[in-house]
Amino acid sequence: MTKTMTTTLLAALLLIPSCLNPGEVANKDKVIAGMSKTIVKSFPKVSHLSVEEFQKDPKFLLIDVRSQRERDISMISGAISKSQFELQRETYKDRIPVAYCTIGQRSSQYIQDLAKKEKIHGFSLKEGILGWVNRSLPLVDPKGQPTFKVHVMSEAWNFTQEPYKGVWDE
Repeated sequence: MTKTMTTTLLAALLLIPSCLNPGEVANKDKVIAGMSKTIVKSFPKVSHLSVEEFQKDPKFLLIDVRSQRERDISMISGAISKSQFELQRETYKDRIPVAYCTIGQRSSQYIQDLAKKEKIHGFSLKEGILGWVNRSLPLVDPKGQPTFKVHVMSEAWNFTQEPYKGVWDE
């Protein structure tokens, strides 16, 4: 795929949520899966892992590549930040990195960069944190306490389902 095609595809992907009113979408999980499939196709050299596959192997190390602002709302329980992984890489040398973000774009880019620059093979978590919460899996706040809040990019990206609540910067 050419760089122009990839850029066009990603631009379209980013515009899809703005065309929908997430509060009126009945099958939010299908919208998330569709956006994720587009990202997977945009990163053919990156291995992608489903939430269910991730849960089967304790050797996987979950890395949150989202911004500090996003992580201040919540993280997947047991995940570490990208900076923690990079600063303590030797500590995690026997683990298999699995990166996640909101839907998979940034995590796919991170895993692609790790493979290219560091020769480290890892995975991007399909559907990101949105896929995680739409399976009703736990999140924690910065103090490690359970939370139902999850940072989404904007109201147009709020494809969370009850009991989860999407929050975003105004």
